[in-house]
Amino acid sequence: MFGCWRIFFLFLLIFPRITFSQSDTVEITKEIKNRSVGLNGLFFNKYDSTYISKLPTKIVYVLCNPNWMDDYVLKNKDNEKLEFQSDLIYNLGTSLGYKMLYVYYSVNISNFFSDYKLKNKEFDFSLTSNFMNLEFYYFSNRGQTNLKTYTEGQSVSILNKPFDGLNSGILDICLFYFLNHKRYSNTTIYSSNHEYIQIKSAGSLILGLSYTNQKIKLDFSDLKSIGYTFDNFTQFIDNHYRTFCFNAGYGYNFVINKHLLANITLIPSFGVRTDVSSTGDYKITLGNKGKIGLMYTKNIFFVGLNCQYNSSCYFSNDYTITSSLGIFNVFCGMFF
Repeated sequence: MFGCWRIFFLFLLIFPRITFSQSDTVEITKEIKNRSVGLNGLFFNKYDSTYISKLPTKIVYVLCNPNWMDDYVLKNKDNEKLEFQSDLIYNLGTSLGYKMLYVYYSVNISNFFSDYKLKNKEFDFSLTSNFMNLEFYYFSNRGQTNLKTYTEGQSVSILNKPFDGLNSGILDICLFYFLNHKRYSNTTIYSSNHEYIQIKSAGSLILGLSYTNQKIKLDFSDLKSIGYTFDNFTQFIDNHYRTFCFNAGYGYNFVINKHLLANITLIPSFGVRTDVSSTGDYKITLGNKGKIGLMYTKNIFFVGLNCQYNSSCYFSNDYTITSSLGIFNVFCGMFF
């Protein structure tokens, strides 16, 4: 076990690709380029040049528009459901990278089109290589959501009422290993540096481990004016969960032609969840991570889009909570 930890920390030293992001803050990304010699090139980022090509670039400029939305469905033992959904959050960002250093700045432009300031935070950190990918992600949303539907048996009420009583936060840490990393490059579409390009179609089995820490707090007092008290959902007022999951999925890069590349990735997860706010009993949890991407490259220019959908479902004897987060990103840039 101690030997495994030493290998893991060695990996962290060899592959630093660090990204910090938060709306209206500066993001600094520090990347150490892969070497053709040494441990990095010998064991980890060695690739088959028939399938993957490394771009001879030093400077990369990217303009991007990442947007996201979160959704929660609460179901009790009486088969009653409540669905909450946030407004779509728009961001505009730009980055400039030279060799080891990447600087990124983004602005939450949703506040320019809304009557109220959206209270959300986002932070992410990643270590990326063709061999492994470590993701650290934090997201929080305070108020300014919408109560979409209330379901009682077969009856569904469409409410679409503004709801300021939902506070949520999630910390997600995932470590993924790409079995066919010599022929499959996961970083081609989803990495900020676009250092590698897939030149021949290939896929890879993906294995991983994940840890999630999630808090959900609800206050229904603001909804009494529309005639609902939701007394049967009192157990959802304050919940704090921790989950440990095993992930197994598959990713595939489709080389449509020498300029156009598409990717689809699906990684289901299965594990256990413990309720921190109660006795700590373990329950089953299921989840899924899905990605779709498209990128066009022409000479020194590139443009693309990618979508990511993360969902998790917690089961107990009395209720079920399903949470999901969708992210849509459009980007363009150029190499120097």
